[in-house]
Amino acid sequence: MEILYQDEHFVAVNKLADMMVHRTRLIPKEEVVVLEHMTKQLGQNAKAVHRLDRPTTGVLLLALHTEATQLMSKIFRERNVEKQYWAIVNGHPPANFVVEKPLQSGKNKPIQKALTHFKTLQTFKLPSAEDILPNHQKFALVEAMPLTGRQHQIRKHLRAANHPILVDKKHGNKRLNRFFRMTFNQHSLLLHAKELRFLHPFTKEELVIKADLPIPFVKTLQLLAQN
Repeated sequence: MEILYQDEHFVAVNKLADMMVHRTRLIPKEEVVVLEHMTKQLGQNAKAVHRLDRPTTGVLLLALHTEATQLMSKIFRERNVEKQYWAIVNGHPPANFVVEKPLQSGKNKPIQKALTHFKTLQTFKLPSAEDILPNHQKFALVEAMPLTGRQHQIRKHLRAANHPILVDKKHGNKRLNRFFRMTFNQHSLLLHAKELRFLHPFTKEELVIKADLPIPFVKTLQLLAQN
């Protein structure tokens, strides 16, 4: 797995699509998970200090010792980290918009405040899809900056704003997902954790970690731009 940053306290990797961070009882033994893979690759124990959904790609920060885990977990908990994601969505959202909608991570779980800021970076239109997708020919590249860290927050907030992320099997539009699978051979969620920015708890210097977009994401942008 590509290492984006590494020192004696932390390592940041470019997480691949459809890869779990932690192992659960539901995951087959032969399936690779991030923490086990990186522990083996580094030759030392690595612990996640934040989460990325299974289908989400991009920057994932791991701690390499207990103090680093505690300090970085505190930084995330106190929201002293800037997170930037890119997503390709349905529709043409406003240039800037905010979704503030409480979320629940599951049944019998508490409802928690959730806030995400969005910026539209580029818009597209697929006239050729008019017959197949009436009222769904518009698409956009958006930047998401979550101020809280709830489960599936960006995906749920974009669905609530009527701009679901493309190829989101859980929170997206099934008809759109099927169109992008069959037309563009796109099978992965188009959500990427592009950047993390925070004050390094040991060096006290600002650290900015960036991850390049995965090839399927780039190809989808290129195909949309050609139409």
